[in-house]
Amino acid sequence: MTERTPSIRKNIYAFDFDSTLGKVGPEIDNQMFVFISRCTGIPIDKVEYLAPRPYSIRTHLENLSNHFSLSDINQTFKEISNFLKYIFRDILYPDTIEVLNKLRDQGSIIGVVTYGGKDYQRLKIVASGLEPIIDFLKITSIQLSKGNYLEQIQRKYPFLPLHYIDDRVEELTSIRDHVSTRYRTPSLIHMRRSSSQDTTNTKLPFPVISTLYQLLDSNPNET
Repeated sequence: MTERTPSIRKNIYAFDFDSTLGKVGPEIDNQMFVFISRCTGIPIDKVEYLAPRPYSIRTHLENLSNHFSLSDINQTFKEISNFLKYIFRDILYPDTIEVLNKLRDQGSIIGVVTYGGKDYQRLKIVASGLEPIIDFLKITSIQLSKGNYLEQIQRKYPFLPLHYIDDRVEELTSIRDHVSTRYRTPSLIHMRRSSSQDTTNTKLPFPVISTLYQLLDSNPNET
């Protein structure tokens, strides 16, 4: 992942990953926990109980080793990572690659600002094939802290419009309340892939999209 220097920079687009660019859900967790149980011989209920939040593969293995004395954490980490690379190959939504490439072709800077364990989230980015498309990646393990990094992006590119897309209203609200008035107010967009998402928060003042194609259908500076 190397940052490009387009001849004409138009916009900065920063995306959350889970449920915005990539599909997540209990089925992936279940597959992973079953695999870890098979690798370690630890009962599945114990594997699930000792899973950290936010999720980190290495922290999970360390938790398990503290209770069950795993013989080789590094080897088990490699086995789990290889298994997840296979699972994560198809984790992106169908519109993700196409739209991000079109935004790049327009001269935009593309990045991911996501919450989770660094090893687990980075594995998703790499295995899904997203890494070559993005210009920057920030993984934070602290909830509601994305605004700190977005402000760094604003300092680096103070004259470029910044657009941030996330499926969680509480993240967007935190960013809105955090960002400095010294810079251009970022455009905060609520991604609602599912019609059942955040139905109690539909009156909050964030534009809503259900696909990334909608970023191409309108003038982003007017969103």
